[in-house]
Amino acid sequence: MNRFKRLIRGQRGQDTVEYGLLAACLSIATVGALLYIGPSVKPVYYRIQDAVRRAATAHYPQGTGGDNKGNETPTE
Repeated sequence: MNRFKRLIRGQRGQDTVEYGLLAACLSIATVGALLYIGPSVKPVYYRIQDAVRRAATAHYPQGTGGDNKGNETPTE
């Protein structure tokens, strides 16, 4: 307990508390920003997902190859 009291009273302890508060404020601001911009970023991810899906379908038409690991399987 004495160690904790010395830490709080000393300059080093004060710096630690300040850095902790700064980290907490930055975390809260980051979460708030992500919640704010999240809905506007969501369509971008859906467009990317759709483009990747179309590219995969064009390269591997349904039932003609690929083993979900990027390896082509020969068709006869």
